[in-house]
Amino acid sequence: MADRTLSGVKIYLDTRTTAQWAQVSGIIPKGYLCAELTADNGCKVKIGDGTLTYSALPFIAGSIDISDVDSEISTALVNYYTKAQTDTALGNCIKADDTLILSCGIS
Repeated sequence: MADRTLSGVKIYLDTRTTAQWAQVSGIIPKGYLCAELTADNGCKVKIGDGTLTYSALPFIAGSIDISDVDSEISTALVNYYTKAQTDTALGNCIKADDTLILSCGIS
């Protein structure tokens, strides 16, 4: 599995063959990087948007270099929560006795 550190965030590529990706039917989470290894030894990349399945997502167009991937990641993560926002939201969902408030959500 390939990885690269961007602003302290580790990004992992879920790498599978074309046949393996064909078996994936669930929604691909927003910002999730999917690398498809093709029969001709190529590699195509999709980035989840949180609403579409793998088969419905478009591939990143053209030849791929790291600047293309960085740009696509930045675009895909625009509306994602920062670590501080997530920590605050989760902190608001935990009672003083360390039990979880089940009806708590992130808005």
